[in-house]
Amino acid sequence: MSPRLSRALGDAGSTVKEKSDKPSYNTIVPLRMEDLPAFYRPMSLRLSRVLGDIGVNSWMVRRRRRNFLMIEASATINSKLYGLDVTNFYFGSQSEGTTTPGLNSDIDLFASLNRTNIMSSWSEWEFGRTNYLMVKEETCSPQHYLLQEIRPESPEPARIPSDMFSVVDSNGRVFHSNLFSEVYARQLAENYNCHYFSSGPSHSVLKMYDIVYAFWCKSIPPECHEWFERPRPGHWPTPTMLRDVRGCGCFLLPDGHFDSCENYIEWRISPSLIERTLMFSMKTLQLKCYVVLKILKSHVINPCLNYNGKLTSFHCKIALFFAAERLPPGMWKEDRLMECIVYCLKLLLGWTNTGMCPHYLVAGVNLFHGKFTNPQLANLSKILSKIIDNHLAILAHIQADELGNRIVITHIRTVRYSEGFLISTNNSSCRWLSVFAHIRINKHLLFILSKTSDLMPEQMSIFVGLYLQTALTHAHGLPFPLIEECFRYTSKQFLSILASTAASCCIWNGYGVPRNILFLFESSLDTDVASSRLKLASFLICHNELERAVEMLNDVERRYDDSVQPSGSKEIGK
Repeated sequence: MSPRLSRALGDAGSTVKEKSDKPSYNTIVPLRMEDLPAFYRPMSLRLSRVLGDIGVNSWMVRRRRRNFLMIEASATINSKLYGLDVTNFYFGSQSEGTTTPGLNSDIDLFASLNRTNIMSSWSEWEFGRTNYLMVKEETCSPQHYLLQEIRPESPEPARIPSDMFSVVDSNGRVFHSNLFSEVYARQLAENYNCHYFSSGPSHSVLKMYDIVYAFWCKSIPPECHEWFERPRPGHWPTPTMLRDVRGCGCFLLPDGHFDSCENYIEWRISPSLIERTLMFSMKTLQLKCYVVLKILKSHVINPCLNYNGKLTSFHCKIALFFAAERLPPGMWKEDRLMECIVYCLKLLLGWTNTGMCPHYLVAGVNLFHGKFTNPQLANLSKILSKIIDNHLAILAHIQADELGNRIVITHIRTVRYSEGFLISTNNSSCRWLSVFAHIRINKHLLFILSKTSDLMPEQMSIFVGLYLQTALTHAHGLPFPLIEECFRYTSKQFLSILASTAASCCIWNGYGVPRNILFLFESSLDTDVASSRLKLASFLICHNELERAVEMLNDVERRYDDSVQPSGSKEIGK
């Protein structure tokens, strides 16, 4: 922790002995405006503008979500083309739009293995499938289940282990171990001589990614039923949202309880699709509140704790969920941002005092269990109290994203900076998103083309047509809102290739290039800035349409400004 933050917080990071007996803030009510310091309103406006400038704004949020949903759909189609029955999901702050460059958030990828049918009851057994029955033992925590192997030819428990990850208990029941993803990732790291990274259920060879191999269960587990039925004000989540998310099901992650003797065969339920739906319904100001909580968590709270105990982004998200449910809609305004942040901090403070942080969706779960000891919770309580009592003044001392400097020098009515100081991060974030999405979506295409370099032009044209038809077949019925847009984007890439190969075929055989190929070139112009237009310019030159070719080249030159970045210059997100 920097000396600036230490001085700003005073002795908030010092160790204390036990939890204080302060009252819980689980039922806290928002402060009246007349009870707030006079500077809360102007500082809320200033902080909101600063957050918008560092990338937490409606435009950037929409951009992040669209890009990652496109990548999600593309990755799933490509997996199926490789013969893998996997559905890919991108969760977490990158796809939610709740991050900034200074937070340096990783990318959370869930690979749902569809070959397995997860049964919450015997009625869900399917013939010929790999069936696992969710079993709740007395020793299991509220969020954990065992997966018992069921025979594929009849709805009966398996008695013989099916593979090396099968575990037989004392009663002869066969359970599926959660170690397969760790073993697979370690073998991958060893084969390619690269690093292995592990965190909870995530096992990856890429530092930028948290990759989780999971099973999807179409039924909502009993632990989540209480969330649907409990009384609430009703403004959020709305009755329509509650009805829609019932079909989201839940994931089973290979992550046993830390305090269990059988954690190697335990699977943790995760309603991640429901959580993403809830986050996508949030107002931009609510997302700003969440980002501030994460900034405080990363740059103030955890450094003050000396990382003895760790407040996580998920703790902050739970506070946001409860705040969104309890606070009236009129609270979520720009001039009340500070008040909303303090409310969330007081929720966290109340939970630290009671030692119980509830899961928003899963009943009976304490999210502090295993994360903090009692002395660490008492220390966390003292840090949170300091931040609240000092009215978030600590934000002015945070150097990440130049947040503190931006808050100090930003005018309230107009965002201005001196001599180019503190250039907006929107452009740089947008560039990263565009290049990252372009590479991820086209990576499979480039791989396929590298394997077909020896094909003749006629063969290449046939191959492209068959590939498009196969991709369309796999894309049909996938549960993604942008699946059609993703396929249109990929189709335009192939139209560009098809136009080039068809033109090459004509030239190879000494024929004139027919005019109908012009339509293929024109249909693929929106795939990028330069290459598709340069191909069209080459086609026009072949037809001796020099004036149109010059216009196309001038158009490329106009488009190629400082915001354009060559996608082949870096391996982004490799």
